[in-house]
Amino acid sequence: MNTSKKTVLLFQSSKFQAEIWRFVLWEHNIVVIWEENCTNEQYTANYFKTLELKPNLLIIDLKIDNVYEICRCFHQYHSSSKIILTTDTQDGYSSAIHRWAVNQGVDELLINFQKENLFSSIITNINSVLKLLDCPPAQPESLARALDSLGQKNFAIPQGASQLQHPNPSISIQNLERTTDKTISPMVLMSFVLVPLLIVTLILDGSTLFLVSPMQGIQRKILAHSNQQKKSNNTKISTIGEVNNIPQGIFNYGGSTTWVPILNIVNSKITQEYPEFNLRYLPAIDATPGSGTGISMLLEGELDFAQSSRSIKPEEHILAHQQGFTLREYHVAIDAIAIAVHPSLQVSGLTIEQLKKIYLGQITNWKEVNGPDLKIVPFSRREQHGGTPHFFRHHVLHDQPFSNNVKYVYSTTDALKQIKQTPGGIYYASAPGIVTQCTVKSLPIASKNGEFIPLYLPPAVSPENCPQERHQINIAAIENATYPLTRYLSVIVKQDEGRAQKAGEAYTQLLLTKQMQKLIEEAGFVPIN
Repeated sequence: MNTSKKTVLLFQSSKFQAEIWRFVLWEHNIVVIWEENCTNEQYTANYFKTLELKPNLLIIDLKIDNVYEICRCFHQYHSSSKIILTTDTQDGYSSAIHRWAVNQGVDELLINFQKENLFSSIITNINSVLKLLDCPPAQPESLARALDSLGQKNFAIPQGASQLQHPNPSISIQNLERTTDKTISPMVLMSFVLVPLLIVTLILDGSTLFLVSPMQGIQRKILAHSNQQKKSNNTKISTIGEVNNIPQGIFNYGGSTTWVPILNIVNSKITQEYPEFNLRYLPAIDATPGSGTGISMLLEGELDFAQSSRSIKPEEHILAHQQGFTLREYHVAIDAIAIAVHPSLQVSGLTIEQLKKIYLGQITNWKEVNGPDLKIVPFSRREQHGGTPHFFRHHVLHDQPFSNNVKYVYSTTDALKQIKQTPGGIYYASAPGIVTQCTVKSLPIASKNGEFIPLYLPPAVSPENCPQERHQINIAAIENATYPLTRYLSVIVKQDEGRAQKAGEAYTQLLLTKQMQKLIEEAGFVPIN
């Protein structure tokens, strides 16, 4: 068993949750680096690259913005370290989150410390962490010290307060350890460990005196936090007609072109149900449409909320902060990036590494990837405007610049026209914009085990049979994360307590209903729930 001191990096915005982790892990000789102010600009690749202590484990809460990017960057610089994902949702993780977690190399999914079965959840979580760190399981005396320290820190002991004595002095911690086989039973802990920790505290509330324990106060904290989460959780709502607090007025939106299939199918339903929630698409003036343009318009006050196919950039968070508000992204769907080539091109598929070298200019002929002797002509949209090229450069090129031989196009429509006229052409875009087209074909991409995964449901449809027959998107390959190029689609909402925030959050709640999630799937994307 490895007994050397371990380090845990903790991304947790809840002070209470973080303090439980810190106190309990500290008693097990584990160093905890707690990042409380989890703003995206702090957690770029440079952050993980320059960490003085190498963390053995990352514990990150699901509600932290940009979880995907944080996990990816963490694995890039600490590939041998573990990741634990936590959530406040007592019902657990959705199937989409499970798939995403597997794809990101998350080692464990845990529920945050809850008001029900509080001590059981502490034991479960701490032993899961200790197991991943190759440490011995939790011992009664160390957990007792941690809970005692936690209670005394969170609830000051008034002068004169006394500690209750153990009801049966003949029962020792050592005896308890032997009877539990070096693990802790929740009932045993409550009976023999909790009682000595109860600290009688006098709290004056008007004219009434209450006797409470530190743990009761902790439970109240958890209950309040849990209730707050439930108020904002609409993922269980079936239809959009059940969503409350829909604001009235005209609200401008815009951004990602990847969203077009979704907007075409969901916005009319929303308008039909809530005619006074007037959604108006606002195009950019003298700018290419895309995620970056939409976020810029949101920052400039031109939009009330934006749609995006990429995460918020650090510099965008900074600009928002300078204006006195923050930005938050709400995930509503999962998309896949398809690779488009000419229908006549005879190539069985590409690996991510080959795709990377093509767009870096290191592979310039299809014969280098077991294809014909034909020059490769890569096409792309410009990164500063579109979320898709930003995602591609970040995740495929690892932030290296595109090669000088890349030809830039205004839109996916323009790119498809170019591919049709260029037998050696290649382009990447959202799956619904590529897979069902007749003038191009989607090239399979190799999974982690080397198998080429098509983004269409086989068998392949020949160009002669299209459009009578069209390819259908391989939703299962996206759901089970065997297809390697996937990402979230998000609503970007300004956090300023104003009408824009109310509109953006209402729109998000509508899209997360079962009714809208089904329509999102019909549009060719994977629902988040």
